[in-house]
Amino acid sequence: MKLAYRCVLLAILTIICGLFLVRKVYRNGIGEIQNEQESKIDDVEAHLAPVGSYSGNETKFVIHLVLVVCGDRLKQAMICIKSALLFARSPLKVHIFAENELKKPLEDQSAMNDTDAVIYVDIDTLFLSPVDILWDKFNFMNSSQMAALAPESEDFSTGWYNRFARHPYYGPLGLNSGVMLMNLTRFRRFQWELYLVPTYQQYKLNITWGDQDIINIIFHYHADKILVLPCEFNYRPDHCMYMSVCRTVENNGVYVLHGNRGAFINEKQPTFRAFYDSFNEFIPGEKLTSLVELVSAKFDATSPSNCGKMRKFLLKNLEY
Repeated sequence: MKLAYRCVLLAILTIICGLFLVRKVYRNGIGEIQNEQESKIDDVEAHLAPVGSYSGNETKFVIHLVLVVCGDRLKQAMICIKSALLFARSPLKVHIFAENELKKPLEDQSAMNDTDAVIYVDIDTLFLSPVDILWDKFNFMNSSQMAALAPESEDFSTGWYNRFARHPYYGPLGLNSGVMLMNLTRFRRFQWELYLVPTYQQYKLNITWGDQDIINIIFHYHADKILVLPCEFNYRPDHCMYMSVCRTVENNGVYVLHGNRGAFINEKQPTFRAFYDSFNEFIPGEKLTSLVELVSAKFDATSPSNCGKMRKFLLKNLEY
């Protein structure tokens, strides 16, 4: 498994387990993993009260945002956090899981034993709207669901999992793990940590996307645990590079922009690079209209592209 994927996988394990991972595992196949004793963690259905509900006004609950920083990607992580802080209406607590050499500058966070719910995002994401709107999706979960993710693809002709995967995956097109709402109370009750290593051991020769593939495999067998997010909460180049396949952005705009596969830092997707460079240059404290002007100016300087045709929808929530 590639180093970056291993780093994310271990971090997700840590988030859920709170670093207390010593349990004896009996494995009877994926979907039938048990430990020696029944879980003593109560599935507190009242979890929705502290999660809160977004109404467009300032609220009192705390939003927990989780990032994993591996290698030399500290700058991207800081710009991601900057975007979340710019629009947040509620108090925001950021938990950063990092490799040893990064722990000192980042002052690594606590083990999160008592944290009920978090939003995990890849560091190559930008919030184009209040993170509160995404947090409110916790309130759409039924009593079984413990995670919310967007599909990996919206189009069968270009989907990766339906064409290339050599392992089970969620639904018809798989899930993208770049943005993930996690009800940790329910993850602990489910004993998620007991599934990770056995799943990896069984499928390690067949997985390509590391932690994302493992997440897909587990939720293939536990599909009732997933709330599917609309694509505007995890908008990627795949949604526009060939043709527009995320139809809901035409009404809702983009809430979270995900520059996966280096789209924020290479020259292959100038539309995504324009957003990243603008957030990097924007000075907190200035009017947000200045950010819109920055992005628009960089858009004007880019060469025509299919993603560039989505300009109006990409800017919609920034201009709101």
